[in-house]
Amino acid sequence: MTATAALDTVIAEHIAAVNAFDEDAIVATFADDALVNDARREFWGIEAIRRWSPGNSSATASPWS
Repeated sequence: MTATAALDTVIAEHIAAVNAFDEDAIVATFADDALVNDARREFWGIEAIRRWSPGNSSATASPWS
């Protein structure tokens, strides 16, 4: 599998997980040491990303809401 094909797969998995509001599947698309930068807020690592995750019903609202 090429790097592009692998990236395409993980992006498709991430989009499907977000659309399904599946927090576990969303988090599974990130590396253990991943960084999410969301509107200048940084979330480092899986547990921080889980708290930020759009599938998490207790996640903070978007600053554009």
